[in-house]
Amino acid sequence: MFEGSDPEPSFFDNDPSDQEAPNGQEYTATPEGVETASPLAYGDEIGTIGEDSVQADADMLPDRDYTDSGPEDDIVFEDPTNRSQEQYPEADEITNIDVARLFADLQITEVELGQIASLSIPPDVRVTSVSPIKTNTVGDVLQIVGPNGDFDVVGVKAPSGVGELPLGQAAINGALNRLNNGVQIRQEINPDETNATAWFSIENGLFKVPRGGESQVAAEDATDKGVVQFTEDADLSPDFDPDAEYEDRAVTVIRIPGRPTIVQVSPSSEAVRIPKVAVLAAHDADGGFGQHTVGSKLAEMGLAVDKQNPHAELTMDRPTGPLPRQDQMARVIIRALLRLTQQP
Repeated sequence: MFEGSDPEPSFFDNDPSDQEAPNGQEYTATPEGVETASPLAYGDEIGTIGEDSVQADADMLPDRDYTDSGPEDDIVFEDPTNRSQEQYPEADEITNIDVARLFADLQITEVELGQIASLSIPPDVRVTSVSPIKTNTVGDVLQIVGPNGDFDVVGVKAPSGVGELPLGQAAINGALNRLNNGVQIRQEINPDETNATAWFSIENGLFKVPRGGESQVAAEDATDKGVVQFTEDADLSPDFDPDAEYEDRAVTVIRIPGRPTIVQVSPSSEAVRIPKVAVLAAHDADGGFGQHTVGSKLAEMGLAVDKQNPHAELTMDRPTGPLPRQDQMARVIIRALLRLTQQP
């Protein structure tokens, strides 16, 4: 699959210190410290999938910002068999997500919880990222909607194929690419695994806020080759408009055996408006959106303390309360699961 002499590909083929962490292997990310190989630069070629070159992207680089989908905290990779119960607590012990407000905002009923249970999500769950905020959020959501389940949630490194700050459709493409690449990587390592594995992919991106009277671009539900999309009211234009306002939305792609692949974008009610000055600063910086995120610019300008998760700070005046990034992602995942229960 990857060029080179190593039969099991590694994202760090030239660094023997990281040969224990090959691409596609399963690791649980925990914010305990940091163990990294020599740093990669964005766009570094790390191998190939089929005939396609694969470059290092946000999931493989240290110290990423909130839109990167990469390791948002200092992390150490651990074998999943050593994972403690504290990482994926029971529903009544979850601290990563405001469960009561989530149920109130989405008005989730017992009937809907039963419908999600009918999806028969398998216990083996893969997240196409080793970012702790993503793996922990997926684990927490599964405990919320299926507290009696025994889910084994682990992260898999998978390239997105999009820039550091994807716009519109590019964010959807990035989430789909991560899922497809993750499945392919794992199939080549263990062909039997993906037949009984649930896959979750999450990507944050910027979406243009429509001006008055302006219609959304391709914002309709679509079905294509077993993929069902629910883009809500999002403007999917991938072209940057310097005169427009932008908001951050989460995108999730979920694949459960025997079900269609579902794509869900956060609705406008769960979008986070980004100050225009930070958007322009990231766009105008050397390398543009390909190498910069609005999170770092918000921190540089003193508009947010946490460059990796400024959502809570930017939504302090939200009518129903602040919306941290993990809460935004939890909502889009549950919306996708509910949509999936309605598919034939």
